[in-house]
Amino acid sequence: MRAKHWLIIAAGAIAFLATLALFLPASLIVSRLPPNVVVSGLSGTVWNGAAESVTFNGQQLGALQWRVHAMQLLSARVAAYGSLAGEHGQVAGEFALSSGQKVDVDALQAQWQIAMLPIKAVPRGWTGSVKVDAPLLRAEKNTLLDVRGTIDVLDIRRTEAPMGSYRVTFDDASREGDQLVGRLQDLGGPLRVTGTVRLSPGNYAIDGLVAAAPDAPREIADGLRYLGAPDAEGRRPFSVAGEY
Repeated sequence: MRAKHWLIIAAGAIAFLATLALFLPASLIVSRLPPNVVVSGLSGTVWNGAAESVTFNGQQLGALQWRVHAMQLLSARVAAYGSLAGEHGQVAGEFALSSGQKVDVDALQAQWQIAMLPIKAVPRGWTGSVKVDAPLLRAEKNTLLDVRGTIDVLDIRRTEAPMGSYRVTFDDASREGDQLVGRLQDLGGPLRVTGTVRLSPGNYAIDGLVAAAPDAPREIADGLRYLGAPDAEGRRPFSVAGEY
């Protein structure tokens, strides 16, 4: 058999396998998931599919949709657009996973109830939501390496007492050594706040100045006295640190 015939047969075989892979059912993903992730109601294919329900550590997150960018596999990266929407919020963006547990997220849009977030930084009994608008986010081995955009913590309440809304902004100048430093400001409510949020691997530190708004409840204004003497503008220093 001539060489060109082998080439035709090989090309046909590759085309057949590519077509077959294109229609691999989404249910094949289930066997690859860790035991604490449960999905149901799968439809579509591995490359473009959906799940009616996703549960993580027993918590129902919502419905998932994804669309894999197949050409990225040539660069040893798994990249896809994904969206998750449920009772407690929604997340959407472009996600990519490469060797070394590197995660790149672009055009991230998310809003979620803080009581449902699996992070240590959320105090028990506090309610509200967190909203993220991040054109860029980079992480490796569960460590945040870079982020650009805004993180809003909205309508915070502590045992039904309103505590206001706040924004942290990260930009091109936020990287300081192994830390990411964001600007903190209030978005209205009983407290006037300015300061910084420092993120290092697994830890956070918040430092700033706080004053009661003119219409703040008396108990909130009185509570600030424990922070020390105010400056000429009536602001008092505060500092909070912990793990996330």
